[in-house]
Amino acid sequence: MVVGIGGGGLQGLGLALELARRGVSVEVLEKEARCLQQASRQNEGKIHLGFVFANDTSFHTARLMIEGAYTFQQIVESWLERPAAWIVSRPFEYLVHRDSLVPPDELEARYRQIGAFIEMAAQTYGAGAYFGAEGHRPVRRLRFAELRSRFGPDVQAAFETGEIAIDPECLSRQLEQRVMEDPGIRLETGCRVVRACPERDAVAVEIEKDGVKEIRRYDHFVNCTWEDLVRLDRTAGVEPVADWSYRIKHFVRVRRAGQRGVPSVTIVLGGFGDVVNYGQDYFLSWYPVGRLGFTTDAVIPAWPRTLAGAEAKSVEAGIRGALTALVPALQTLPANGAVHSEVLGGIIYALGTKEVNDPQSGLHQRYAVGPRTFGRYHTIDTGKYTVAPLFARRLADALIAG
Repeated sequence: MVVGIGGGGLQGLGLALELARRGVSVEVLEKEARCLQQASRQNEGKIHLGFVFANDTSFHTARLMIEGAYTFQQIVESWLERPAAWIVSRPFEYLVHRDSLVPPDELEARYRQIGAFIEMAAQTYGAGAYFGAEGHRPVRRLRFAELRSRFGPDVQAAFETGEIAIDPECLSRQLEQRVMEDPGIRLETGCRVVRACPERDAVAVEIEKDGVKEIRRYDHFVNCTWEDLVRLDRTAGVEPVADWSYRIKHFVRVRRAGQRGVPSVTIVLGGFGDVVNYGQDYFLSWYPVGRLGFTTDAVIPAWPRTLAGAEAKSVEAGIRGALTALVPALQTLPANGAVHSEVLGGIIYALGTKEVNDPQSGLHQRYAVGPRTFGRYHTIDTGKYTVAPLFARRLADALIAG
């Protein structure tokens, strides 16, 4: 059996490694010059435990994220065939903004319920399965004096959690090297998948490289392209399960700042932002400033991924200013220009067309995601970084089982 995979991000390479370790020949087609350079690298790397999805009161999203979080390390290290060199953030504190869609007391009740699901996962997989971190530790609401001494006046409440992020740049480097070493995987870069045509015993895939088109046939083909997910699915006669949208969110990556006193925080609940402290590097995002593109077209515009010049300075200043008003400790980070910083962007595909500051937005849910199969053609809406390894294993199981 030969499996073709469109897309060389975390989902595509993870599935390739999962299949290769089971003896399946795999060919990965990546349109960029290198793999793992787009959305899988350009994100905060949060390994979600469900707290940011507290507006999904069915808790389906939280439970899916928790399963993905508690299996992430084990699955990835099985791909690497060695312990990973994880760079793990400080645990997150959740700050409730005065404009939150859900008030503090209601969020606290929902966080307690999510905490119970996390405790069950810790019992199932082992407390150390979550990167050795205490993901299952009880959520603690900060006392009023703590809150006012550490955060700005627009923060109405704060909760300590055991949730962490991993540095996606570090993991991307390790996975890219591992794929290059694997004899069962053929990685072809600079290769765009134009369309996929399911047949009775194969999938015919048209590719374009260096201006030349050709047809290749695979026993199975998996669409892990993310940016081209909807467009490529439609060539195979597959539609999304619901209304959908693409966005690009820009963020600031501050390198080698070394200010350990800055907390990792997520501001909830709505279109706010994050601070991630990886130890030396930082990820800073503020949604109203960084969300510079939105479309419901299947072909996304040519959004720039890295900003430069005056535009980069303006976006960085806006993100830093908004976050510092909430997290004064950010004042200890050197100003723009004192250390190396970049304004980078990552594509987000999600079911839902209403913005995240709308309580009815589908962006508050991420459980109608994962692999879908149509004969020998398969497609994966990863949903969130957290569940990519889990979905890779699920689809590999199904393909091996026949």
